[in-house]
Amino acid sequence: MPLRRDGTLTGAAARELLRELPICWPWLREVADQAELRAAVSAIPAFPVVVKVEGIAHRQQAAGIWRDIGDETTALSVLELFGRSYGYPLSLAEQIPHGPEFALGWQRRQAGEDVLMFGYGGSDVGTQVQFRLVPLTRRHASALIDECVQQRSAQNQLISLVLALQERMHLPSSGGTCEIDLNPITFSEAGQLVALDWKIFRR
Repeated sequence: MPLRRDGTLTGAAARELLRELPICWPWLREVADQAELRAAVSAIPAFPVVVKVEGIAHRQQAAGIWRDIGDETTALSVLELFGRSYGYPLSLAEQIPHGPEFALGWQRRQAGEDVLMFGYGGSDVGTQVQFRLVPLTRRHASALIDECVQQRSAQNQLISLVLALQERMHLPSSGGTCEIDLNPITFSEAGQLVALDWKIFRR
């Protein structure tokens, strides 16, 4: 069941539409209502985890995310608190140790132009941002990211993601989508490109 608030698609529903992108997705368990709380907590494979309010556009500003949860009792308490404060759906997600955070976005403007954006993400979103009109060649994709990322393996993973995202958005199944926000994305301690949060905005 898609998770929607204010035209925003998040969680597993958004991930399903983006599943073919060359990026790793953390473990995620959605919580549709209060009756699912204990089962969700029991399903946690490892700690720490993050609790998120799903389906809102600006989760961080709304204090709709709680990190560094290290045990089942705390996880259940945070879920109950968020359920009372924000309602449902909520989600539990694996917390990935990582380095710098980045943001990759795609937007379809009213004039019909497609634009890709890349820059620093997370709390630094909006810093050192680059915009490019689609379509991009591999050289253009490299120019989009090389001011933020210098390590060759990381650059290659990000270039592959940029090219795959622009290809994905030209498929017929992307109809109705006006914006995709992969923010933050990062690299795990093992060097894998990982999505920590993602949203799709649809008309």
